[in-house]
Amino acid sequence: MFCSETTFAGFPTTSLTIMSSAPSGGTVTPAPNTYSVPQNTVEVLSAARAPGYYLENWTGNVAQPNSLTTTIVVGAAPQSVTANFQLHDFKLAVSPTSLMLPLDGTTATSDLTCRRSATLPIGLRSLQRDSRPVSRPYSAQTR
Repeated sequence: MFCSETTFAGFPTTSLTIMSSAPSGGTVTPAPNTYSVPQNTVEVLSAARAPGYYLENWTGNVAQPNSLTTTIVVGAAPQSVTANFQLHDFKLAVSPTSLMLPLDGTTATSDLTCRRSATLPIGLRSLQRDSRPVSRPYSAQTR
């Protein structure tokens, strides 16, 4: 039960602190804050990532730490959870002939030049282009 819900007098409560590791990394529901919640309840937590970020995980006593939506059982002890957003550390760049992937301060480049080559199975001598429809584009000759 969060601040918009009614709690019944006489039920013990405890604190649930919700945080975000990077406020620009996304939104957390309920919003980061400290709430007074009834003991022995299950609370639903969700995260929505901002463009360029991903949810690395939740820290705290949550049921599914690697999911955008998870739950936490609030017992008698105060609980604290954090949504850990991480900025993607790469940008993908493609030119007509190469693929560049900067990662951790270095750049990996791959040649995208189109090549036509094949390794022939044992027993085949050559492959020849057919003039038949694409469903049967090659014919094989055996030794």
